[in-house]
Amino acid sequence: MEALEALVAANTEFESRLRAVTPEDWAKPTPCPEWDVRELVNHVLLGTRMSIQILAGTPVDEVIGGLNDDLIAYFSDAALAGWIRVGVPTDFSHSFLLEAISEFASRHPDVRIEIESMLSSDLRVALANNRVDIAVALVPDGEVPYLVETTTIEPIW
Repeated sequence: MEALEALVAANTEFESRLRAVTPEDWAKPTPCPEWDVRELVNHVLLGTRMSIQILAGTPVDEVIGGLNDDLIAYFSDAALAGWIRVGVPTDFSHSFLLEAISEFASRHPDVRIEIESMLSSDLRVALANNRVDIAVALVPDGEVPYLVETTTIEPIW
């Protein structure tokens, strides 16, 4: 069986199972301990989309780069709603981010923001274990998983 045929067959089976999901099922746990049904479905759908693009000949770096473009376009055009969990060191939440979070909350009243304050090393673990969606943390030099962007901030203390 060719790769695209296998993907279509798997997708057909996934679709039949997805049709059986009820509104009550979305928050239920899955065999993936850190994901509920909604998170697992989103993961499978994103993986399927990326697989189709790669099988069609799109270079992998373009497929991954396009994810960021899609997110920016989506959030630029849509009213934001939902829940986001942000992890920050305690001193950052009080001195650097309080004003930005307040402004965001007033511009997007339908977004529930949960702030987790902890040590940077614990924030990296929380991010890796899907306990926060975004983490602002101090990181050591070298490669750090899940690190998207860095900046240097001079402390005010």
